[in-house]
Amino acid sequence: LRRYIERKAWGEKQYALPDAPQAAPMAPAEVETALGRLLFHAGRDADAEARLERALAADASLPGAHLALGLLRVRQGRIAEALGRLERARALAPESLAPAFHLAKAALRAGEADDETLEAARAGLERLLSPAVRAAEPWAVLGMLSGRLCRLDEAERALRTALDLAPGRLQTIAELADVLAVREKFDEAERLLDSAQEAAARTGTDLGPWRERVAREREVARIRGDLQKAASLGRAEAAPRPRTRGGRTGRWLIPPGYRQTGPGEQR
Repeated sequence: LRRYIERKAWGEKQYALPDAPQAAPMAPAEVETALGRLLFHAGRDADAEARLERALAADASLPGAHLALGLLRVRQGRIAEALGRLERARALAPESLAPAFHLAKAALRAGEADDETLEAARAGLERLLSPAVRAAEPWAVLGMLSGRLCRLDEAERALRTALDLAPGRLQTIAELADVLAVREKFDEAERLLDSAQEAAARTGTDLGPWRERVAREREVARIRGDLQKAASLGRAEAAPRPRTRGGRTGRWLIPPGYRQTGPGEQR
């Protein structure tokens, strides 16, 4: 760029550029980490792994190396190992959003993750999110994790925030429709899916499975309501009834203190 300007390639005016600031020298482990991350993003996984392993062998306290190696393990489908690396990265950089976000995202992919693991990932991500975070994906991941843990109020809020930041994102719309259906907001869930129909058609996305989920939740709610009504009627049938004259039910109840009179007695 300096040579380009000095050649006056865009006119006669001279431009003076300040001297470039001198970067602080990097430790060998930091160099290996930087190269490993570059190789990871270039898709050269074996070379990236070798660099990152060398970096951690030299300095195991580098959160960036743990993070990059965790992401590499996610790409390789080794989710259990990835969670360990990402948890270590979060512990070393507790105020950084990236490790918490990628840990939460990996926890969602862990098919056998227990609720304790999911809750730790959710809480770690939630702590670092604020209105200042204007990226949609962390909010969407928080919403999905909250939904998995049946924290439906929080799931709905987070997914609505994600949708406000990235309107039309089909995955977020589908997840929010699921949460709304479980909360028995069926009409809103169906309207939300209807609003995404055009975008889904453009991308070839089939919204049918999500519509089926909403319909299934509506049917489950109807059956549950019928069962509750039947149980309520059953309790009413089983409740003791007041005695009546002649054993009949009706409005003519036997008054308190009544007894049958004998011959010659006055009623």
